[in-house]
Amino acid sequence: MPYCQHCGSPHLDDATFCPQCGSWVGSVGSLPATPVAAARYAGFWPRAGGWLIDQLIIAIPFNIVTDLLVSYNQPTVTTTTDAGNNVHIHWHGDWLTLGLLLLASSVTTWLYSSILQSSSRQATVGQRALGLVITDLDGNRISFARASGRYLATFLTSLTFGIGYLMMIWTKRKQTLQDKIAGTVVIPKRH
Repeated sequence: MPYCQHCGSPHLDDATFCPQCGSWVGSVGSLPATPVAAARYAGFWPRAGGWLIDQLIIAIPFNIVTDLLVSYNQPTVTTTTDAGNNVHIHWHGDWLTLGLLLLASSVTTWLYSSILQSSSRQATVGQRALGLVITDLDGNRISFARASGRYLATFLTSLTFGIGYLMMIWTKRKQTLQDKIAGTVVIPKRH
């Protein structure tokens, strides 16, 4: 039985138009007996939703723990102008502790993302909640090293003022810059 080249639906041998999509099939001929499913890739909104869920999962416990265990003076920057109209910058507070907290936050996010994306579930909690998985370009599970490289590449993506994230709009496989660098894709989970 021939299949429509546009939608993959079966049609009669002598059909002129596809009964499913209405495309002209008169001289197209037959396609293979089993139509090949086109690869699907996750779009912007499901990925953004998964990211938001993951940020809440990481940030809420991290902030509670740091509020309970870490005491420091919030860093501030002030300026003064002297009589000669010279501006002086004054740094106040505990900048070292702030730097260590930012480092701890980055390490926590890296481990959370890389361990879960390289696990048998192939996704973080937020990605799983929206039915997404991360694979290599052949659809295989990624390693911890590749997941780590993908996470580190998000810093480069951020340096592009968000353009690296928007690349998913025009790339063939809806890949962001970190996906391109790591050789990964985000796809809907197969059930």
